[in-house]
Amino acid sequence: MTVWVDNSILEATATCHTQVLMRYVFGYCLKEGLKIPNTGKAIHKAHETWFTTWQVEPAIAALEAAYDEWVGPYAADMEPGDDCQKQNVVDIVRQYYTNHPKESFPFEPIVEGIEQVHHAPLVDDIEFFGLIDMPVRAKVVGSLHVCDHKNRFGYINEWWTKKFSLTSQFTGYVWLLQTLYNETVPGVYINAIQVKKLPDPTSTRCKTHKVPMSECRLEHATSQLFISQRTPVAIEKWHGEAVRLAREFKWLKENYVGVEMVQHARDQGRFNGGCTFCDFRKWCRADRVPKLADGMFVIDHWKPWEGC
Repeated sequence: MTVWVDNSILEATATCHTQVLMRYVFGYCLKEGLKIPNTGKAIHKAHETWFTTWQVEPAIAALEAAYDEWVGPYAADMEPGDDCQKQNVVDIVRQYYTNHPKESFPFEPIVEGIEQVHHAPLVDDIEFFGLIDMPVRAKVVGSLHVCDHKNRFGYINEWWTKKFSLTSQFTGYVWLLQTLYNETVPGVYINAIQVKKLPDPTSTRCKTHKVPMSECRLEHATSQLFISQRTPVAIEKWHGEAVRLAREFKWLKENYVGVEMVQHARDQGRFNGGCTFCDFRKWCRADRVPKLADGMFVIDHWKPWEGC
């Protein structure tokens, strides 16, 4: 039986066995933890239309339909200043499209590859997959690149951008495209949109633009396009570690057959900082009592490879 892995699974395996078992074997997650990723999914759906048609209104229509389906169930619980409020998200994305016409990009999208699951054998009966946002070709030299859309729920700053220089996610994407296309892939374009609450349209004078906030609020919508490169050595090292982690995940999946066993798994996150933003930290603080899991979490299995 084929075992499927992606960067999320491999990263969780490297971080903590408790985390990878709970999320990627048994499918547990926090209900409120779906709001931000689902908002990101809705923006990705809009980008799929935008980079295919370069038409603003169809892209916004796709955004609103996806938002209503995936984020709508959480709307009633949002505070007025929530970054994920529908109108705020729509205003930010519409401004992004207005400011970024087709000719502004240094690449041409490979349309048939947009938002497609790409996969290739990693080792043994383990398949590595990546939901690659958009394969592209650089306009000047024609080289193949990955373009990854990032929705930053926070500020786009140096602390955030510098982590992409080494991230395994992008090295894996580069390896995958090189394997499938049989050509060199120098790196990844990161297409980042900052999803933060825009200022309210008031008469208050903006300190930055020196005009009433009602006139400049959309100018506070922020985005950034930058590139992260990968060397052949980095790709080779990634592959060796990916194989090791994939085999480790396969062993965990085969040997932990019920959530009642997770309390006996390793919890390395306590030693490497993995608990800080982990959805399961409160459960771990309660000593991973199995009967508490169903009351603390919902089931949402991670299977983006289905249908490929």
